[in-house]
Amino acid sequence: MSATKKRSLPRRLVSPKRAEREGGSSEESGERRRSLPRRSSVESGERRRSLPRRSSVESGERRRESPEEALDEFLKPYDPPVRALLAGLRALVRREVAPCHETIYDAGYTIALWYGASTKVTEGFCYISVHRRHVNLGFPRGSLLEDPEGWLRGDGPWMRHIQIKAPADLDRPELRAFLRAACAEADHSPSTVGKATVLSIVKRSQARKRRPR
Repeated sequence: MSATKKRSLPRRLVSPKRAEREGGSSEESGERRRSLPRRSSVESGERRRSLPRRSSVESGERRRESPEEALDEFLKPYDPPVRALLAGLRALVRREVAPCHETIYDAGYTIALWYGASTKVTEGFCYISVHRRHVNLGFPRGSLLEDPEGWLRGDGPWMRHIQIKAPADLDRPELRAFLRAACAEADHSPSTVGKATVLSIVKRSQARKRRPR
């Protein structure tokens, strides 16, 4: 008789604690679970296949942003004469200090190009910054460079710069002399044979754009 009673008892479909959390008895919870339609594996597969996939080519193109295209985008707010000054100064710097790393940085209030033995700002030995009517050739440790004629501007403890306002300024021999001195101070040895490699990367600031100034 006890065996008959055991067989007649309903099976516990879910634990009592789980049934209490769900607001019903274990039998009611089990009945609700059995009444829900199951999604077939075919239906799930169709739904997964209907979602558009991002191609590996598209993802790769996004990761490998072109430095030249990014720089062109950053320079759109600036007038053509300023862009020409930047192009000339950038070519001069790359010739004088390569091999090196070039970091093209959108700082929000200006466009900066940093040059160093790596992408770390602390290892940079010179930079270019773009302004509304001129560009600057700057040196993070410029106060350590000899400047008997007073070409360098800036009164802070470290950074100094030279303003480039006209194409003729790019021919001044002082620019090359300071670039060589900055490389020597940073123990960087530019190549003297052939065309050296310059590795460029792009960094974008999340700050609100306020340039040019």
